[in-house]
Amino acid sequence: MKTIISTIVITLALLVAGCSSPETQNISSFEECVEAGNSVMESYPRQCSVGNQTFVEELSLQEKCENVHNGSWLGEFQECEGVSQDACTQMNGSFDSCASACRNQPNATVCTMQCVPVCSFN
Repeated sequence: MKTIISTIVITLALLVAGCSSPETQNISSFEECVEAGNSVMESYPRQCSVGNQTFVEELSLQEKCENVHNGSWLGEFQECEGVSQDACTQMNGSFDSCASACRNQPNATVCTMQCVPVCSFN
């Protein structure tokens, strides 16, 4: 009986040791996690888990602006319009609560006097 239990314990130990391969220990990003064949959670942003680590997919500023914070992305000017100061802080941008509606049109002949919340990235 002791021999059977010892055999089971040794077999389980070998199986567990085989599951934590050196490749798993070298994963340090979402992309590496996916490339290693690990499962991807269908969240937004997507997440990939390996062992006790979870890696989150990096989103572009445009994706963060439009899809996470419901803003309008102006790629030519690297700006996200219509987001809150908290959203801008989360994206590591510079917030202007009252930017000119014509700030990107210096030759505009008519400009409405209204404030536009803008998050800028330099």
